[in-house]
Amino acid sequence: MIFLHILAANAEIWLNIFMMGGGVQAHEDCQSFYERYYQSICFDSGQLYAIMRSMNKNSQSSIEELHAYVYGRVQGVGYRYFVVQKAHTLALHGYARNESDGSVEVLAQGPRPALEQLLSYLRQGPSAARVRDVRVTWSTPTEHISGFHVRW
Repeated sequence: MIFLHILAANAEIWLNIFMMGGGVQAHEDCQSFYERYYQSICFDSGQLYAIMRSMNKNSQSSIEELHAYVYGRVQGVGYRYFVVQKAHTLALHGYARNESDGSVEVLAQGPRPALEQLLSYLRQGPSAARVRDVRVTWSTPTEHISGFHVRW
C-alpha cells in the first residue's frame, strides 16, 4: 500500500494505492464504497487500485472519532496489525495499542460509514483472535492524527 496525503491551506488531497483481488467485482466494490463515502475516484489497473479523494474545510465536519476497547483473546494474535490493515483499506486515521489489562485500544477517525465498517471488523478480528466484547464511544476528533499505526 502507498498513501500520499497533501495538506494545503484550503483542502486535503489523499491518494491511496492498494491491491485488491481484481476483476469486475473488486472494481465495483471500490466504486460503491470509496466513491460513495469519500467523494473519491477509483482508478483500476488490473489488481492495483488508486483512490483519490479531496476534502475541503467544510467537509471536515463529517469526520467522526471511534474510540473502542476490544476484550477477549486479542493480544499476541496479530489483532493490532489486522486493525491497521483494515483501517488503511478504509482510509482512516488513528492507532491500535495493547493495554495492560489484556485488551486492545483502537482510536479511529474518518467518515461514520467507514468507522462503522471498521467496527464490524473489530468485532470479528483475525482468525486467531476471540473477541468477547467491544466497548465503543463516539465523538468528534479533538486532535488530528496522521495515518493509522500501532502505538506502543
